[in-house]
Amino acid sequence: MEGKQSLQGGGLEKRRQPAGEEVEDSCHAGELRLQRIGDLDWVENFGYRTELPEEPDEERDQFVAKLAAPKDREKENLLIEENKSGFNQKLLTARRKKFDEKKGLKEEEERLQVLLKEQEGKQVETEERWNLLTDTLLHTTQELYALQRAIRKVERHQEEFGSTETASSQQIDHRIMLYTRQLDFLFTQKLANTISAKLSPDGGDGDGGDDGDGDKKGKGPMKDGGKKGGEDTFEGGERMEKMKVKPHCTYTQKREENIFHWDAAIDT
Repeated sequence: MEGKQSLQGGGLEKRRQPAGEEVEDSCHAGELRLQRIGDLDWVENFGYRTELPEEPDEERDQFVAKLAAPKDREKENLLIEENKSGFNQKLLTARRKKFDEKKGLKEEEERLQVLLKEQEGKQVETEERWNLLTDTLLHTTQELYALQRAIRKVERHQEEFGSTETASSQQIDHRIMLYTRQLDFLFTQKLANTISAKLSPDGGDGDGGDDGDGDKKGKGPMKDGGKKGGEDTFEGGERMEKMKVKPHCTYTQKREENIFHWDAAIDT
């Protein structure tokens, strides 16, 4: 390409280029140079620089004298060895310090690990206690609910028993009243039958009232005092005749069994 240098035969050769392009390149280079100068001026005026301290003349003269003075190799070697020894000592001290720090950090790490394990064990124990407490609370709540259900059941049974007792009491009262009425009716009827049977006439003393010895029809055998059999005479001339009553088929001549049969007959 034109406008560039190429390496041929060990030398540099500048190629030809048109006159217009050379002028343009030179103008562009001039602009770059001006811009660089402007940048340098800007750095000098506004750039940040570290100000060096001013060196006194005495120190400069001493430094120059030391440079010009003849050098003692043995002394320099001793100084170098001393400096090396000091540096090695400092290095050993730093290494010892670093080793101690690492050892301390390791011990601290082990201690923290032990504490962490203990804390984990305590945490597990705390979780177990918490779970046990939760289970106990749930069991207590369930027992409380069961107790409440049992109390409600007992109350319901009490209400049912009260209603049943009331109904039974009413039935018992009604049955007692019914039995009383039946007993009253039976007793009154029996007493009325007995009284009517006792007060009814006996049908005469025979055929026309003849007291002859040969006519004894309709008269029973005579007993003590000239009384007929089966007749009793009270004071005042009243006469009572004994009645023959046919007993019931369940009559066993035992008071308790008769009462039971009578009660069963009333129930039926």
